[in-house]
Amino acid sequence: VSEVADAENIEKLTTFADRIKITYLYTLVQKNEKIYITSSSATAEELENNTEVKYFTLFNEADPNFQICFKTLRPMSFTHIDRWGTFRAAIIPEKTSDGKVYLSVAEYNISHLKRLFYSTMIETSIVAFLVIMGLCPLIYLFYRHGKIIKVENQKMEQELCQSRKMESLGRLAGG
Repeated sequence: VSEVADAENIEKLTTFADRIKITYLYTLVQKNEKIYITSSSATAEELENNTEVKYFTLFNEADPNFQICFKTLRPMSFTHIDRWGTFRAAIIPEKTSDGKVYLSVAEYNISHLKRLFYSTMIETSIVAFLVIMGLCPLIYLFYRHGKIIKVENQKMEQELCQSRKMESLGRLAGG
């Protein structure tokens, strides 16, 4: 594939990926147990910095699931991490007219989900802490009120007992 044809493929894939809100669209081939990117869309940043992936770029850090997909020829989806970020990938194995296998891949960048998870976890922890701290005075008041009621009950029981004793003495004396 010429550089001009590769640039056209990158532009078309990028336009389509942007339209359907996918981070990357690309194809992979396997040669001598190695995986190569044969066409790929690019991000605006990659195009601006001229760092887009070119035709037949070795994909050293390819997730082992890509190898499985080449062997089983079954569509699959999985989450993986590579030099570009953390992605959820959907892969469809296909064959060329002469029987060569390639993978069509669509990836959505999910790197932001980890940050979102941690920030939500921190916010939830702070709210939980504040709720617990807000409940502490109430718990203390209930505890203290319970102690006061217990002391008052004990006093009333003593007074009742004393009153019964006096009543019994009164009956004996009057009796």
